[in-house]
Amino acid sequence: LEVVGHPLFLAEPVAWQPPSGRVDALLAGSAAAFRWGGEGLAGLTGLPVYAVGDATAEAARAAGFTVARTGEGGLQ
Repeated sequence: LEVVGHPLFLAEPVAWQPPSGRVDALLAGSAAAFRWGGEGLAGLTGLPVYAVGDATAEAARAAGFTVARTGEGGLQ
């Protein structure tokens, strides 16, 4: 039996605009937010990040963000 793998989807950045008005912080539920956030994310690096877990916090730091707090794997 020959096994052939195929991805079910492809992640890629999409065009978006940061919200207008006051934003105090970012609540990040996935490291993918920083990998695929695109250009709109670059303008938010001055905001603190509340990361869901260690991998998300590491991705935030690699993208130039300061992590205010790291959770233990859930958005609660």
